[in-house]
Amino acid sequence: MSAKKNKKKSKEQENRPLTKKEIEYFKQKLIKTRKEVFEELSYFKDEFFGKSARDFSGETSTYRQHIADLSSDSLERETAFYLSDAETRLLSRIDKALERIENNTYGICLNCGKYIQKARLEAVPHARFCINCKNEMEKEKT
Repeated sequence: MSAKKNKKKSKEQENRPLTKKEIEYFKQKLIKTRKEVFEELSYFKDEFFGKSARDFSGETSTYRQHIADLSSDSLERETAFYLSDAETRLLSRIDKALERIENNTYGICLNCGKYIQKARLEAVPHARFCINCKNEMEKEKT
């Protein structure tokens, strides 16, 4: 078999529906990631959002803190908020991917309807778009 035919066959195999075994693999991967994200969000909640400014800074006296300390604490809280927001968005994408598994639409591009390549799903299990559509969307943003 020539290299050209091998390459074509390889490309066709990549652009195919997932088997039940592959879908179960990705489902377990998504569930594991979901659990990890929940743990991170719980950490943010406990460490940054469940505390007052005084608790957060570790200050126990009634004296005022230096403005630089307050600024540093504020920056840490803001960073934690940003990270927790990103984790919340990721959690939503994971939940939607799990819904697509239940609806038998997982691995199908929401834009063009073609199968998402397994390699892409391996890298981004919650992917909604095939790599071609995602690249086009990124080009449109710029």
